[in-house]
Amino acid sequence: MWQPGKEALKSYLYANILGWLLLFTANTTAYILLSVGENWLVHVDIYLQGAFINIFLIACYFWADYKAEKYREASTLFHLNRQARYLLLAMLLGVFVQLCLTLWHRPLLAWAARYVYISYLAHILLFALVSHVMLFTYHSLLLKKAPKRVHRYWTVFAYLLLSTLIFNYFRLPLSAPPVWVSLLLLGVMALMLSMNLRWVAYLDINEKGRAIAMIALALFAYAYFVLYFYNYHVRELLEFNIVYNVYLLAVAGFVLLYSLLAMLVLLFNIPISRIFESKLKDILAFQELTQSLQISDTEEALFESLLQQAYRTAQADAVILEAIATDGMTTRWFTKNIPVEEARRVKAHIQNQKLYNALLEALPSASLPQKEVFSSVFFKTHHSFAIVSRSHKLGELLILRYTDEPFQQEQIEMIDTFVKQVGVAIENKRLIQEIINTEKYKKELEIAKRVQQSLLPAHFPVSDKLSIQAVSTAANEVGGDYYDFYLAAPDRLYLALGDVSGKGTSAAFHMAEVKGIFQGLAPLELPLEMLAKQMNQAVNACMPKGTFVALSLLYINTTRHTIDLLRGGHCFPIYYEAAQHRAHFIKQPSIGMGIVNNDRFLQLSKAVTLTYRPGDVLLLYSDGITEARNKEGEEFGVERLMQLIQLHAAESAEQIMLEINRAVNHFLQDSPLRDDYTLLVVKFKP
Repeated sequence: MWQPGKEALKSYLYANILGWLLLFTANTTAYILLSVGENWLVHVDIYLQGAFINIFLIACYFWADYKAEKYREASTLFHLNRQARYLLLAMLLGVFVQLCLTLWHRPLLAWAARYVYISYLAHILLFALVSHVMLFTYHSLLLKKAPKRVHRYWTVFAYLLLSTLIFNYFRLPLSAPPVWVSLLLLGVMALMLSMNLRWVAYLDINEKGRAIAMIALALFAYAYFVLYFYNYHVRELLEFNIVYNVYLLAVAGFVLLYSLLAMLVLLFNIPISRIFESKLKDILAFQELTQSLQISDTEEALFESLLQQAYRTAQADAVILEAIATDGMTTRWFTKNIPVEEARRVKAHIQNQKLYNALLEALPSASLPQKEVFSSVFFKTHHSFAIVSRSHKLGELLILRYTDEPFQQEQIEMIDTFVKQVGVAIENKRLIQEIINTEKYKKELEIAKRVQQSLLPAHFPVSDKLSIQAVSTAANEVGGDYYDFYLAAPDRLYLALGDVSGKGTSAAFHMAEVKGIFQGLAPLELPLEMLAKQMNQAVNACMPKGTFVALSLLYINTTRHTIDLLRGGHCFPIYYEAAQHRAHFIKQPSIGMGIVNNDRFLQLSKAVTLTYRPGDVLLLYSDGITEARNKEGEEFGVERLMQLIQLHAAESAEQIMLEINRAVNHFLQDSPLRDDYTLLVVKFKP
């Protein structure tokens, strides 16, 4: 909609004042003349009266439009607060006018009717101004991030609204067909516009509460004017009745409808917001911890970060973390809201209580001291988490509450994820520190290679439903290729095969981070797209800009005979169907992790679900195989890989892997590897 400039705004303000003064002067003069018996002027000409009020209303419209456009980029709460302040100020002015009229009623009894009419016109001025303020406040809100159709609805509504000004030249009752048809059309458009409350979704729970309060205040003030005019309408004291003004009726109807719907939506959104913000806090806590894993230089910093995240996530009264030093003998204590000495006593109490319960189970008839012996600690609820690495225990985390309210399962699962992340991070840091402390570069690379190999699974779960084999060969001493698994249940398995951008030690270190992210998130048993989304967020947060990960994720359910697969920017998997005796690529859209944000990532990466049959084979591989070059510069290519699958599909997974590995080495002969290559074979047993 066209917006006026400063000079035009002055014209609107002057027209506003002039229109109201003309209306005020004309109607007041008529009442004075009528009161002194001047019958030559029965009433103000209705057309002149309509012209005066239209000048006033149009000026109000464009003034409010200009003021709303001036603050268009302001926040939602600013708009609602501004609206509430205007309404409350107008109500106070209206009450003041009424109070003056009451005080002067007796001494000016002869002029009482005229003062009533003056008060009525003053209330029209205030009501028209605040109605337009509310109209354009909601206009600013409902058009925020709204689609084009909503803009078109508003344009139609605005033109229909302005067209009702023509009724001010006629005194038509509300039952007249042109009037009620216009009101019906405006009501339909108002209802369509009132359905657009997208701005509510962008408020947090505290902002929603403040928005409800400000809308309620505005409605309270607006109700004063509505009741004021309704009172005079019912009593039929005045000839000029604003209740029959179709334009103001339509504006009032829209602002009341939108206010009530906004309050209802805000009220119903508060419980949802609580849940959403709780989940968002968990995600942000996970992201914060992941970032701290990247930037923290010491184990102490990691333990402190874990302590803080556990305290916030569990909403605990106190947290204790006992960390075991690298020598396995000494311990370090980290506490939150509890002194170290009391923490030692609480830990001892819990251990004694566990021993007491174990003795009761083992020796039920034995004479043991009563349970009250250990009741000197005030904490009634606790939960412990072991911080472990692959080889040994790193420490124990203990969350405590004074009340007997148990910790929620979601809180426990989230903290358990934090603990696993920290365990993997500390193990990686200790292994990396071992590399850094090595004096010679060659020995550093040898250690790094051993570290990387130790991070890869030595074997996969044994099952009568399927067999899995994998191999990874680095072009240098260490590389960025990666494969892993997580056994969620005997019949449910996560698999991952990835390739970190870059080569050498930097890629190997990033590969260790990817492993920590996967092992931390896989136990949550998220749907594959949600798991990929969370991993993408963690990769974006903890890896340097420009580093990304091509990662294929699989979720195999042997009970349902299904495979969920998300490629994540990796090479197209090859699937061999035993019943059809043919192999084909599994192609679906994807993009590597760490390149785009989460919303864009899920748009570009989609999971696919397959149903497997006995004898089928699934092959995952990195581009180091297909792009391997011999002395003549010829690439190994996907065609050779497809032919090898066709040829050896009837053999075991181990044999298929050996045949492909042998073929690649024979193709290369003495040529060096240009890139890391990794191969993973899944064979579904009959």
